[in-house]
Amino acid sequence: MIRSTRVHVLFVAAAAAAALAGCGIFKSPSKDNIEPPAELTDITPSVAIDSLWSHDLGDGAGKAGLRLRPAYGDGRIYASDIEGGVRAFDAGSGREVWHVELTERVGSGPGFGAGVVAVGGLDGAIVALDAASGNELWRAEVPSEVIAAPAIENGIVVGRAHDGR
Repeated sequence: MIRSTRVHVLFVAAAAAAALAGCGIFKSPSKDNIEPPAELTDITPSVAIDSLWSHDLGDGAGKAGLRLRPAYGDGRIYASDIEGGVRAFDAGSGREVWHVELTERVGSGPGFGAGVVAVGGLDGAIVALDAASGNELWRAEVPSEVIAAPAIENGIVVGRAHDGR
């Protein structure tokens, strides 16, 4: 009895779906019945933005398509380049505080937290640097390239390798 009731309910649901499909409810809109977009309006900026400084970090990631975004912490901007360079700049003046060249190519922007700057490598490594000096604190090998900035919180560095680990 229960089995035939389920079959009956499924049959009624399928018949209703078929009927609604025939009515055009599930029909995608055509270009004839779409409203044109609203006119764009001019926007007056409420804040003026001035560039204080800039620094050239090389030719970029090229065909790799990586987006090596900088990180900010403790009054400094931390940046990396694909060739292995990691730099710290004074955020106010743009003065380079330190610059290190790692032995591996860098695949991620830096992560910052708790006095540590960490970057991921394209050859499967996460490298942690002292944020004050740039000295290498440690490195860990991971199964594949790291292209996302490591997250750092409470003395723990978390990186995600490209293979999902």
